[in-house]
Amino acid sequence: MSLTQVLHHQALLQDSIRMTAYHRAISEVVRPGDIVIDIGTGSGILSFLAAKAGARRVYAIEHGDIINAARKLAEVNGLGSQIVFVHSHSAAAEIPETADVVLSEILGHFGIEEDALAVSGCAREKWLRPGGTMLPAWLAINLVPVACPSVWEAIIGFWQRGLHGVDFSALARLAHQTPHLHDCTSAVGVAPPQTVARYDFASVENPPAVLDYSAEFMVCRSGTLHGLVGYFEAGLSPGVNISTGPHAPLTHWKQMFFPGEVPVPVEPGDRIMCRLKRGQGGVRFWFWSVVVTRGTKRLGQTIQFAPAMEISPRMVQVTESGYVPRLSQAGEARRRLFELSDGRRTLGEISALLYAEYPTLFSDMADARLQAASWLWRLLAKTP
Repeated sequence: MSLTQVLHHQALLQDSIRMTAYHRAISEVVRPGDIVIDIGTGSGILSFLAAKAGARRVYAIEHGDIINAARKLAEVNGLGSQIVFVHSHSAAAEIPETADVVLSEILGHFGIEEDALAVSGCAREKWLRPGGTMLPAWLAINLVPVACPSVWEAIIGFWQRGLHGVDFSALARLAHQTPHLHDCTSAVGVAPPQTVARYDFASVENPPAVLDYSAEFMVCRSGTLHGLVGYFEAGLSPGVNISTGPHAPLTHWKQMFFPGEVPVPVEPGDRIMCRLKRGQGGVRFWFWSVVVTRGTKRLGQTIQFAPAMEISPRMVQVTESGYVPRLSQAGEARRRLFELSDGRRTLGEISALLYAEYPTLFSDMADARLQAASWLWRLLAKTP
């Protein structure tokens, strides 16, 4: 485990708002004798709290090496007999019993970045008993158009000013095209925030490859529009909610700032129409557009696309209508996976065949099973 990982989990544990909310929620929903599954246990803290709340057994699932530290911490704290550590991705994990509670904290800074929807839905279908509890219970995605000169200056103005006699303005364009994790508590909304999506973890299905949100705002306060602030609210339990909005106490999640092309003065009655997209799974990107109008006059427009990686000529080529696609070896393996998924073979049997036919794609049998489970969950239509 690297120092970076240690510092990351230290930041999570030092977030008193996060920790207090999860502690209260776990104490509220976990009952003595419960079976609990913790997805992405990390340092193990949520599993420890569930065990202390009286859970008879906790299955702590984690695919990273930090699971070794979590196992040691469980022993040190006298919880080793209650917690079973499962070193695996949740899609490939095998748990021998159903759970009363499935809990997780895999919420990204905007709520959706860590595949919380897909992972939680998969875990619920595999392990949660009828009438069991998902923690968190729901997730709301929110947007608000803001005036925030200090945030704009820190993110965009920095590149425009120059440094030690060097002109860095060429990088300002890249800063415009990037959603920024930032403390936006100084931001002032020029219109009321809107919830653009709400997900119920007790029923959410495998999400689409692209999450697509839109909203129209009516300006209620004069100011200068600098961009959009995105944040989430989550219902952890019936009595515990948490918000990462700019109006709420600051957490390690901070807020997501989506900058406009240029600052735009706005007045009450102006309209702000925005659209936000997030690519999930293997094609991750951000897209946002903002159009500001006053009556029939357009005051400003922003259209930004931020890929998770630099777009290469090859990526552009495959979008052209004349492109003739040919599957790679990984693509051939996925096609073979679907051929083998005929309702007669187990995942173990399918994984063994894939490993035998494509040995260079997988490090071992366990890796083949993990990849097959991940592909199936994301690409197969859910059967009734």
